[in-house]
Amino acid sequence: MSFPPDSALKACLTLLYHVTIEARLLGWEGERDDLAKERCKQVADLMDAVHNVPWLAQRWEECDEQRLRDFLRGYDETWRPRARLLDVYDLANEDVKALPLSPLARPAPPVAVAPLQAAIEPLLESEFDPFSRYLDDHLRDNGLGSTGFFQPLPAGEGLPPAKAQSIRAGLGIPVGEPGWRRAWVARAPDGGIIGHVDLRGRPEPLTRHRCLLGMGVHRDFRRRGLGARLLGHVLGWSERQPGLEWVDLEVVSSNANAIRLYQRAGFVPVAQSEDFFRVAGQSLDFMAMARRVTTA
Repeated sequence: MSFPPDSALKACLTLLYHVTIEARLLGWEGERDDLAKERCKQVADLMDAVHNVPWLAQRWEECDEQRLRDFLRGYDETWRPRARLLDVYDLANEDVKALPLSPLARPAPPVAVAPLQAAIEPLLESEFDPFSRYLDDHLRDNGLGSTGFFQPLPAGEGLPPAKAQSIRAGLGIPVGEPGWRRAWVARAPDGGIIGHVDLRGRPEPLTRHRCLLGMGVHRDFRRRGLGARLLGHVLGWSERQPGLEWVDLEVVSSNANAIRLYQRAGFVPVAQSEDFFRVAGQSLDFMAMARRVTTA
């Protein structure tokens, strides 16, 4: 048994992760609409493209890497997936080659992280200015580095003034009326804002029984359970609102971490729009998800 070099091993694992997401998205489509014959063929081709990757990762001396790349290229050209498999494989290889690792330089074991202490409270209009500064800083992560796009905005752009004005105005509008919005912030023990979640009325006519969700967590406090807490808090609030029956959200399809979080909270995909946005020449797919409000 021989394992591939670090660069190829990372590429194989990254590839399998992306294929898992692609397969799950196809599965969601099938659950919603029944899987068409063409989509069944796509799933089969997807598995054909990568089915031998785990075997090759254990017998790398027998791997014809060019043939593997040809399989990936064939799938990309036939199905034009959300993330091209060959690009995923090659980019992961390039990342590690740029920062070579010694075989002995293995990552340190994970360090236990203390539970995050944060209070979740309603955002008041009188406290909007600090929130606006937090949100502006949060949005400047969009599209940069490993964060990727979580909003259909140019990379590094902050909070547009018109958007800030709309959020502030919505806080004072009664729930159910056009333009309403309610927001909550997570505060660290020192009072600083480290996360937020909001609900707002849909802009379309005759949709008062639905609302749209948005949320975010400060870069220094991600992957510590705060997103799940914020979601639980706002979904609990929605259950106490007469006439509110659905919570909707929209997410950039490449934001796999957010999609997993929403799925765990009970949201399911209801639509997928390919090439919906073009930001600085980059095509972004958009996914709509929804969750029925549960009442006691």
